Amino acid sequence: MFEIHYLGHSAWLVRTADRLLLFDYGRLPYRQEHGALSEGVCDLEMLEPLPLYVFSSHAHADHYSAGLQRQVSRRPASFFIFGQDRQPSNEGPAAGTDGTWLIGAHSRLQLGDLTIRTTASTDSGVSFLIDCPEAVIYHGGDLAVWDDTDYFKQTYRREIDCLAEWTAGLKRVPDLAFLPVSTSDGYQEEELLQGVWYLLKRLEPMIILPMHAHGHEHLYRQFAGLAAAKGWKNLLVPQKPGDAFHIPADKLSNQSLRSADSRKE
Repeated sequence: MFEIHYLGHSAWLVRTADRLLLFDYGRLPYRQEHGALSEGVCDLEMLEPLPLYVFSSHAHADHYSAGLQRQVSRRPASFFIFGQDRQPSNEGPAAGTDGTWLIGAHSRLQLGDLTIRTTASTDSGVSFLIDCPEAVIYHGGDLAVWDDTDYFKQTYRREIDCLAEWTAGLKRVPDLAFLPVSTSDGYQEEELLQGVWYLLKRLEPMIILPMHAHGHEHLYRQFAGLAAAKGWKNLLVPQKPGDAFHIPADKLSNQSLRSADSRKE
């Protein structure tokens, strides 16, 4: 059984039988330090003693928390994977003394049976493609078409094409794809959506989870309607921080949930 908890904006906790994966749990939007997952709060002291992998795509406050990084350093069997704008070393990812791994774009990091690949971003840091025995998971960070300029469009497509090559090499599609579908200030512009449609065609994820609304969760529902009109109905749409989804492991079979003839250009 997979448990997926929406913790606001771009933050998610994924629980499998073997591990916990926490994504972009930033200092913003403001949350209580202690509380329940059902309140949109991830209190490390309340989590099961499973291996914990914390991913921060970049250093912006809505994706990164220095306090969380310190907590992870004190927790056994825990890793903090921190996306960087530049390569941290000539050899690629660099290990810190506190359980932190610094990782730049187009890098590969192996942590036990978990493989992490990164793309560049159209904003800052990286996006993550994670391959583990339970699933392939994509978290987009701030990789999106944020403006109607050639830079954003071309950079975005180049990075999505890299992801498509990697997933083709794995012979697996992403089981879960966490995708930015709006700006933090409540806009859902056409160019951003065109970028998402391109990603969906190239990667064909099993389950789509919209994010990056920063309190404007109605935009997730709006996105879901637009996606359904294009044949993409395999969405999990949070209504508010604290919402949770439960997915039987046998539902993640890496077979597309929609038939090829249902797609609309």
